[in-house]
Amino acid sequence: MEMLNREIRDVEKTIGGLKRPDTPILRGLRIYHNYIREFEALKGQTAAEQAGIKVEGKKEENLD
Repeated sequence: MEMLNREIRDVEKTIGGLKRPDTPILRGLRIYHNYIREFEALKGQTAAEQAGIKVEGKKEENLD
């Protein structure tokens, strides 16, 4: 949870704050944090994988 809060603060700094509490940015960050971002402490797993939640699909390594 602390890491997610830190990520939210970083986004707020970049875009100058979140104007609405129901902004889609928060939902996107939560999805990224739980289902996409791999954690070193979890040995390269996402939080969802660690919790036993299976997500099907390909991971795109480079989105540029």
